[in-house]
Amino acid sequence: MLVARFLVCDAFTRGYDLPVLSRILDESERTGEVPLKGAIGALFCLAVFGREYAAAGLVTVGMLDSISTLVGLRFGRHTLRDSKPLEGTLTGVAAVALALAFLIPWWAATVVAAAAGIVEAFFPLEDNVAVQVGACVTLAVVRIVMPGW
Repeated sequence: MLVARFLVCDAFTRGYDLPVLSRILDESERTGEVPLKGAIGALFCLAVFGREYAAAGLVTVGMLDSISTLVGLRFGRHTLRDSKPLEGTLTGVAAVALALAFLIPWWAATVVAAAAGIVEAFFPLEDNVAVQVGACVTLAVVRIVMPGW
């Protein structure tokens, strides 16, 4: 599935028009954005870290990006960087920690969620890729530091 998404993304960036998918992406992506960028991060995590890490990365980016945006738009009063509201980021981190606690130990979920929140708020490159990779790297480091869980 990830390879198919990557191929579709490549087709769109090269200017190909895929009848049904073009209309869906026109409605769902921001104007001027490269479509399906998150698939690149997911494919990287899957290839380098494996499916358990990729799953954690996908949960992290999905929850963090959506919740931090929704809460930030509604309740954001304090800006971190590039109009990223502190309130949205903190709420997104809490939601990610809660969601990841179903997959990994709660303390590891908290560390991964906090690292992902920092990456999402302050990393200058595309956050849909960086958050996934950051979550996978953090999870790998946590597993090295605290083996046996």
